[in-house]
Amino acid sequence: MAKLTKEDVSERLEAALAILGDEICEDGQSNQKINWARSLLRRAIQDPVVQVNKVANDIVVR
Repeated sequence: MAKLTKEDVSERLEAALAILGDEICEDGQSNQKINWARSLLRRAIQDPVVQVNKVANDIVVR
C-alpha cells in the first residue's frame, strides 16, 4: 500500500469536492447533508494532514 503525500491528499479532497458540485438537492435533508459534506471537505483542504481523518470519520457516521 502506497502512502499519500500531503499534496496527494489535497488533490483527492479537491476532486471529491468537484464531484459533489454546487447543485441543490430536491430533498431538504439530502441538501443539508451534501452541504455539510462540502463544508467538511473545504475545511480538510485547508489543512488536510490534520482534518482528513476527522472528515472521513464524520462522513461515515452520517
